Amino acid sequence: MKKIIFFLVVINLMTSIGFVTYLIISEERYEKLESAYRKAEEEQKGLMYAKTNLNIIEAENVEIRFLNDKLNLKNKIYFANGRIFVPLLEYMERIGGKVYKVDDVYRPELGEESFDAAYIGNDDKIRQNVIYIDDVVYISFFEVTDRLGLSAVFDSSHGKIDVFYKQKKLPDESVIKKKVDSKAAYLRLEDIMADGVDPEGSYNDEGLEKLRIIGDYLFDREQVFYIAWIPVYCNPKKDILNDPMETSSLYNAEFIYTLDYLVSRGGKIGLHGYTHQYGEEKSADGFEFGENSPYTDEQKEERMIAALKIANYFKFNVEFFEFPHYGATEQDFKTAEKYFDVIYQQSPYTMGNNKIDKISRGGRLIKYVPTPADYVHNRYGVSDMIERIEMSNKNEDEISLFVHPILDFEYISVGTVGTGIREYHYSPFGVLPTIIDEVMSLDHSFNEIG
Repeated sequence: MKKIIFFLVVINLMTSIGFVTYLIISEERYEKLESAYRKAEEEQKGLMYAKTNLNIIEAENVEIRFLNDKLNLKNKIYFANGRIFVPLLEYMERIGGKVYKVDDVYRPELGEESFDAAYIGNDDKIRQNVIYIDDVVYISFFEVTDRLGLSAVFDSSHGKIDVFYKQKKLPDESVIKKKVDSKAAYLRLEDIMADGVDPEGSYNDEGLEKLRIIGDYLFDREQVFYIAWIPVYCNPKKDILNDPMETSSLYNAEFIYTLDYLVSRGGKIGLHGYTHQYGEEKSADGFEFGENSPYTDEQKEERMIAALKIANYFKFNVEFFEFPHYGATEQDFKTAEKYFDVIYQQSPYTMGNNKIDKISRGGRLIKYVPTPADYVHNRYGVSDMIERIEMSNKNEDEISLFVHPILDFEYISVGTVGTGIREYHYSPFGVLPTIIDEVMSLDHSFNEIG
């Protein structure tokens, strides 16, 4: 029996509007019709498809499975500026979906889920989710997965991605949402880095999936959170230097997928140094700036710029800067003020004042955001955090704190039901659930920095 697939055609190409519909065609006619469709559309518009200006690298030996069945895509999978891109028409056909198209807008559809993705051409200022590679339309794997209600499970060491349906959201009445008139509190997720290339790292495939689950948990409860991202992971003793801008790999693509996921859940990305270390120390353990730093003022500025360059490469909006371990000299602060509107730590100008400090610099407003409630030091330190939150509330200080998400990994279990649905359970006794309950009981909620 010949395989039957869906393909898009534009009817009445000679008119200025046209409309989109489906024809069911045999596979051997697929390539001819696809070619004819592109040619007719190009003639109608009087232009050729523009080539992407992204850094395109073939994702060799990467295999995608849908509900445990290998897709066997004929078109290649690519990394484009580090993100995974798949051939839209073929991919949707393989997973049993459809694609509609009007002008430069594609609408993938799977069951009751659909979304619009536009081809925007070569705009360096905007993240491109739809591109053309060798005249084949490609779409961001994150977009075509997350926005269709699917869940991706990565096995980066073996070059595999499994795609399942995502568990249904909890009923609204079972989730406590923030009050409309609640006071603002501030939450930062600390030391987020692509350290899964290191056996000592926390954010391997499993850790990144659990980090995405934390993003879901916060989003479902309408809690805004900030992400302290260390752009380059470094462990000199093991000769490891992982810069996702310089190295395209399935693991790094999963890490960027995870940042995209967190941003789509309301996360705000900031830069937590460049490598968060110097000398022989590994990232997140050491300092980078401050009076004991081996770098000159000019080199420190170059590191801030290098971190910004990586964020810009992936088209992330940088919402803040945080010095590693809060270590900074007077000049370090002045340099950071040149590039960032929010510096996420105690203001050097109002030491001891646990309030957001706003200063003017060259017509710009710079905000210093302290964290008087500090952080959860370990899995047994939640009760101490609750006491500090209550003290901050009593003293009318900012309820502002940071948490290392890895503390909650043991409270999250995840698995696949049958062959089709990826489900998780997040214990209410976890660090973040306990903190959120406490903060909301005080008529606060985690919000954007105002």
